[in-house]
Amino acid sequence: FQRIPSGTVFGVQLHAHALTATLAQSFLQSTGASWDWGCLVAGMLLAWLLITVVRQPILALVLLILAGCIFTAASFWLFESLNFEASPLTFNFALMFCGTAALSGNSLGQLREQRQLQRFLARYTSPELTRELLRDKAGFLGTLGGVERNVTILFSDVRGFTSLSEASSATEVVTQLNEYLSSMVEQVFLQRGSVDKFIGDAVMALWGSMRIDQGQAGDKTDAENALAAALGMRNALRQLNVEWKARDIAEFTIGIGIHQGPAVVGNIGSEAPYEKMDLTVIGDSVNLASRLESITKQYGVDIIISEQVHAHVEADFLCRSVDLVKVMGKEKPVTTYTVLGPLESSFPAGLEAYEAGVQAYRAGRFSEARIAFHEAASAGMDDSLTRLHLERCAALLQSPPAFWDGVYVMRSK
Repeated sequence: FQRIPSGTVFGVQLHAHALTATLAQSFLQSTGASWDWGCLVAGMLLAWLLITVVRQPILALVLLILAGCIFTAASFWLFESLNFEASPLTFNFALMFCGTAALSGNSLGQLREQRQLQRFLARYTSPELTRELLRDKAGFLGTLGGVERNVTILFSDVRGFTSLSEASSATEVVTQLNEYLSSMVEQVFLQRGSVDKFIGDAVMALWGSMRIDQGQAGDKTDAENALAAALGMRNALRQLNVEWKARDIAEFTIGIGIHQGPAVVGNIGSEAPYEKMDLTVIGDSVNLASRLESITKQYGVDIIISEQVHAHVEADFLCRSVDLVKVMGKEKPVTTYTVLGPLESSFPAGLEAYEAGVQAYRAGRFSEARIAFHEAASAGMDDSLTRLHLERCAALLQSPPAFWDGVYVMRSK
């Protein structure tokens, strides 16, 4: 007798099977070396095809296993029906080895791509926001193609930087500027913003440019974060000025403009062969934010926000009216405000009288406005903004306008 995997076969049965096969001319046929080589090539090609076409790793692995099972079943059918001794081992080995190797390579490649993308995004935005963007890469890649979104734009610039740099060596200027920019960028990142670009000593920062979900809730959060970053810049610069003064280095003063509105977000630049791209925003809203920053020096304040931003932040921040102004390049006037601090900060003396003066001034009641501004100055708000309105009231009382809409037209940037 002889033991086989399915049981014990006695000698007479072996002889009977052999005799039956001989009489029926049913003999096993060997597939030879060509079968093994063919299976090896077929397994490799099928693995390559599946991995290339199917981009989902789990689905590709399931299809690889399914292909191996089908080929094994086909080998058994060849053996049972056609008496071919066709081993599925070579095909399955090539299929699984090449498939697993390709899947591993793809996974490593995707991981490397993700790290490169993370390093790319980290140049523009905070690490926390970078992780959120990577969780929704489809939305980010859509941004690269160009989309219109409601964004909050912040421009900050150093006042009189050219004259300051002329009084120092190039090394000193670069060192001080790097200290300043590092501190400003930190405030942007802390408030989940992205740095679009540096324009010399100016910083352009964005909120909402990569936010897929558009809506009032997101716009309010963006406006609050942008203003919090501006206040952080103000406080950080105060600390830097204290340190620079101790080191006998010239102090900086800055102006910040913030506006919220629609803009085109996308990868903008030149195509191959002279490829140079920049992920940025363009549009009228960007220009207005830049104009608001530039007029801060004319009003003697360090932060100016538009009415769109003010509508989102007035419940949480203490704001002060600046002007109804028509900036260069804009036909529609913009109501502007400056920000004194968080709402819980102390209410400055004279602010109520100042706001009453602004309302009377815009309504054309210049005598009433001048009295209110004098009250504000006497109460302690005797600053450049109050004095500017007093000068305007005096000039308007001396030469009353034929038509008055409360709008001041800027003649320069």
